[in-house]
Amino acid sequence: MARTKAADLVGTEIKGFKILDWKRENKRTYLLAVCPFCNKRKWMRKDQIDNPKVVSCGCYNAKNNYIKNKDITGQTFGRLTAVRPTDRKTPSGATVWECKCSCGNTTYVGISELILGRINSCGCLRTETSRKNGEKAGKYIKDNFCIENTNVNNLTAKKPKNNTSGIKGVSWDKKREKWVAQIVFQGKTYNLGRYDKKEDAAEIRKIAEEKLYGKFLDWYNLKTFDVLRSQHTSQHDMNFIDRVEWIYNKMRTKEEIAVNSSDYLFIANQKHNYKNLSKWRKNLLNDTSILNLIGNRRTYSWDEKFEYARRYYVEFGNLRVPPQYVNEDGFALGVWITNLRNIYCKNSEGRLNEERIKKLESIGIEWRINNKLTWDEWYNLAVDYYKEHGNLSIPSKYEINGYKLGNWVSNQKVAKRHPGGHRRITPEQIGKLEAIGIEWEARKRSHPSES
Repeated sequence: MARTKAADLVGTEIKGFKILDWKRENKRTYLLAVCPFCNKRKWMRKDQIDNPKVVSCGCYNAKNNYIKNKDITGQTFGRLTAVRPTDRKTPSGATVWECKCSCGNTTYVGISELILGRINSCGCLRTETSRKNGEKAGKYIKDNFCIENTNVNNLTAKKPKNNTSGIKGVSWDKKREKWVAQIVFQGKTYNLGRYDKKEDAAEIRKIAEEKLYGKFLDWYNLKTFDVLRSQHTSQHDMNFIDRVEWIYNKMRTKEEIAVNSSDYLFIANQKHNYKNLSKWRKNLLNDTSILNLIGNRRTYSWDEKFEYARRYYVEFGNLRVPPQYVNEDGFALGVWITNLRNIYCKNSEGRLNEERIKKLESIGIEWRINNKLTWDEWYNLAVDYYKEHGNLSIPSKYEINGYKLGNWVSNQKVAKRHPGGHRRITPEQIGKLEAIGIEWEARKRSHPSES
C-alpha cells in the first residue's frame, strides 16, 4: 500500500518539491526531489519531506533567510568580493567562499557570515577601527586628564592589575634575581636601580615619587580646587571642597591629624561612605590622597563592631556614643552607632535584622534618646548637619543619633514667628541660626498653572 502511495507521488509537487522518482531502502521510502531553492536533485526520506519544518534539501537557512549554496560570484560584502566557492563547508553545512579583500589579501569565509554581514573584511577593518579608537581614547585622555604632558590619573593610581610585586613601580628581574625599581614622569622613564630586598626597592620608589610628583601634584591640586568651585556652586559642595583643601594643606605642611578631631572624623566619614560618593568627589579625595592620612581602612566584621560597642557599654554604662568618638583601635564607633539608629528609625537605608536588634538592645542601645538637651547642644547638632549638607532644610522627621533634630529646627521657626507663644528664642540664638543658613519662612511652591 505504501508503494502505491509513493508511486502516485511521482510527477507531483509537495511543498514546492518536484517528485521525480521513488525507492524503498532499509525499510524506508525515499523520494527523488528537486529542491525549490537550489533546484538540485536529492534523494530525501518521504517522512522528511512531509515534515512541515523542512522547506529545502538543507541548502536554505530558514532562521536567517539565506541559501547556503547560493552562487554569489562577484558580489561584494563590505570590503570582500566573492571569487569562487570551495569544497569546504562550515559546521552548519554552508559553502566556504574564497574572497578578495579591498586591501589585496585573500581570505576564506562561510557564505552565511558574508550574507549576514558578520564578516566584511580580512581583518584589516578591525585593525583600523582599533587604531582609530586608540587615537580617540588617547585624545580624550590628553584633553581631560593630561596637564603639561602628564596624566595625573597615572600619578595617583593604584598598582596595575598585572603587578606581581604588590608595589607600584617595583618588579622582579628573573635573570638577575633582583628587585627593579623605576618611575615614569612626563614621558621619561627613570631607572632607580636593582635591589636584593623588595623593601629597599619600594623605599627608593617612594622617595622618587615625592621628588618628581610632589611639587607637580601640589600645583595641580591647588588649581583643581578653584576649578571645582566654579563647577559646583551649591553651599554643600563648596563646604566639601573647602574641607578637603583645608586638610590637604595640613598634609602638605605635615601637620598631624588628631584622632578625635573634626578633620579625622571627616576623613573617616568619607571612607565609610566612599561607594556612595559622586565621581568628582571620589576623584578629589583620591588625587589629594587625604584618605591615607588615617591609614588604610580596616574591614571590620559585624561581630567585631558589636564587641567594641559592648566594651563601651561596660565602661560608660550606656551607648550614647558621641558621633565623633573613635576608639583606641581607630574604629569610628560613634559613626557606626549613629548609622544604626538612623537605619532603625528609617532615616537611611541599610540592613538590620531582628537578631542584631536584640543583641544591641541587650547592651542597652536606645533607638531614640529622649533626654533633654540644652539649646547649645541642639545647636551643635544643627551645625554638624550644616557642615555636612550646606543648609538647614531638614525634614521634620529627621533624627540624628536618636535626637529629633528636624523637629527641633521646626520648633525654632515657630518660636521666631510667634514671639508671644510658649516657645522662646533670643535674638542671639536667632543670629546664630541665621549664620548657618536657616530659612525662617517656607519657600512658596508655584502653582502648576503658573509654570
